[in-house]
Amino acid sequence: MPSVDPFDPGNDMWAAVENSYWRTVARTVDVVFHANAGLAWQFRQRLFDVSPLERALYLHDDPLYVAASLAGSPVTEDHIRAFSIRVLNKPEHGQ
Repeated sequence: MPSVDPFDPGNDMWAAVENSYWRTVARTVDVVFHANAGLAWQFRQRLFDVSPLERALYLHDDPLYVAASLAGSPVTEDHIRAFSIRVLNKPEHGQ
């Protein structure tokens, strides 16, 4: 299985993975928690000051729970359902 080296600054694959993750967090903040998506981008900006390995650790956290933390909201069943349908584009059960 190929790996992505977060220490290689020229690694386009790493940048794509990181960008995709934070787009998902920002969309979740917006469409699931109805908060300002800028919260995700502001937090990501602060992470540029930490090591690549520390930034990589965030990519292991579920975007739903990172977004909830940024929005200052607990995660409810409604949030999980909205995340699944509106962010992950999964159909509701029975459809």
